[in-house]
Amino acid sequence: MLIGWRRQADCLNGVSGAESQALKRGGERPADSKELMKSPMSKRENIEIARPKEMRVLADDAPGNPDSRFQPIMEHLGALLFIADRGGLLSYVSPSAFNLLGFLPGEMSGLPFVSFLDELDAGPFSSAFSETLSFRVPDRVVESRIRRKNGTHVWGEIHLQYFVERGEPCIIGLIHDIALRKRAESLSAFRLHLQSLGDSEPIERVLKAALDEISRITRSSFGFSQRINHDQTAFFIQACSASGDGDSCSEAASDASFSRRLAEFWIVALRERKTVIDNGSDGASDLRFRENNREECRRSVVVPLLEGGEVIGIFGVTGKEEPYDAEDSALAESMADIAWEVVASKMALHSEQLAQEMLIQSQKMALIGQLAGGIATDFDKMLGLIIENTQRAIHQKGVSHAVAGNLKEILRASMRSADLIRQLLSFAKRQTVMPMVIEINLMVERMLPMLRRLIGSQIELEWVPAEERIFVKMDPTQVDQLLANLCINARDAITGKGKIIIKTAKTDVDDGYPLLRSPFLTPGEYALLSVTDNGCGINKHVLPHIFEPFFTTKELGKGIGLGLSTVYGIVKQHKGGIDCKSEPGRGSTFSAYLPWHEGENYLL
Repeated sequence: MLIGWRRQADCLNGVSGAESQALKRGGERPADSKELMKSPMSKRENIEIARPKEMRVLADDAPGNPDSRFQPIMEHLGALLFIADRGGLLSYVSPSAFNLLGFLPGEMSGLPFVSFLDELDAGPFSSAFSETLSFRVPDRVVESRIRRKNGTHVWGEIHLQYFVERGEPCIIGLIHDIALRKRAESLSAFRLHLQSLGDSEPIERVLKAALDEISRITRSSFGFSQRINHDQTAFFIQACSASGDGDSCSEAASDASFSRRLAEFWIVALRERKTVIDNGSDGASDLRFRENNREECRRSVVVPLLEGGEVIGIFGVTGKEEPYDAEDSALAESMADIAWEVVASKMALHSEQLAQEMLIQSQKMALIGQLAGGIATDFDKMLGLIIENTQRAIHQKGVSHAVAGNLKEILRASMRSADLIRQLLSFAKRQTVMPMVIEINLMVERMLPMLRRLIGSQIELEWVPAEERIFVKMDPTQVDQLLANLCINARDAITGKGKIIIKTAKTDVDDGYPLLRSPFLTPGEYALLSVTDNGCGINKHVLPHIFEPFFTTKELGKGIGLGLSTVYGIVKQHKGGIDCKSEPGRGSTFSAYLPWHEGENYLL
């Protein structure tokens, strides 16, 4: 900070502090001062006696008046000192300009100071400069981005002070480098903004906001991020900034050149495992991607995301007009760390909420199963007696034709009721089963004729078997029951013509597998049996209840809501899992995961 500049300015004009006060009161110069002026010493010598030592630097080192004694001080001054005339032209620049901006003092002298400012900051600075000259405002402070010689910018805190040199008003300026402070402020605001978004917005929206902000700060035209699964097989989070020229992230990501560039970024990230600046050097890094038939995004900064020493993703910006520098790299790295910290926190919170929901759902289904199982067991016993006695009565001698007809209706109703009770018992895991090793593909193929009759001629049934043999250990009748219920459910979702696809596959489930309906599914190999339809789909508010007994969205008399609950019970009984993915108007896919069985003895 420059202190007492007005007093020092008087000294530079040959007026001491005491003289200045005397003259302001209307008096004359002190006698000793008059004697000094009459002495044979030059005016310059008089000024040196009268003025403070620190201000000699300003006058003696001014253009045309150098003093080598103060050169070391000016060279080691941390802040940049300058003097500008009333027109804003620089008449003096301290040597520290080279350290801060890369310019030699002679390269800046004679030029307007405002020409070194960012165009967005030129207006506010000019206003502060004019006010300081006009109203002699003490120590006016302006924060501006100042251009370096290499084209980049640095944040500076500029202190302006009115000053008179040789009778002409001018401005003394002192510039402090505040880049670190501004970066800390930006990162703090950035973190708070993302945390606020994370409370209510999805992960993709948080990432887009992060990419938008870093693109803005680094003056990039485009930002992108990708993260890969733990098994290194597929991307599960991809996002692009909204600041690019493309209409959407998907359009940019689908561009073949951009895909090649992403592949290059991954290679660099895996090899270097550190932030990489690419300013369009020769070789593979010279790749560009075309967007709206224009070449751009030649320069890039790519930050690898590390977890346990392994690269799990990349975060980058591209398309800056001037080259990226170390400051851009540091900003990108810090903001990438903050963004993924917020995303990871949100993912952990979501996983915790999901686990809680799954536990509640599992407990709810267990209670319903206990209730349904207890009631179904009692009804099964009573129905058994009704069916047995009805069959005896039908075959008794002397029973009239009318009575026999009534007894047959009772028997048919009892048999239908028994079927419902068996479904309840299956859901409650109380039905007696005879598990054996079976090959799923063979079971499905044998059921296809029956399934086609079941769904009707207007609906196409497509069968996509796995290339390898799929073995599970379960009761064959339960496989029939599971597949029939899923196909009937798909048929009921289709109005008029439609299509149902049955698929089988072998799949691996790891610890992070997001299977909503199977909270106790353990990692391992599973046989996947899926049924997909192009029907009406399921509303997201209905989806959590579809496996509950007696829950149905069908009209009265067209369903009692035991089909999917039976499927749930069969799958859970075999320590498997069931999942449903559906959107209104886009159909549904039910996927049953049955534990894979290793063995050769199976039902032919």
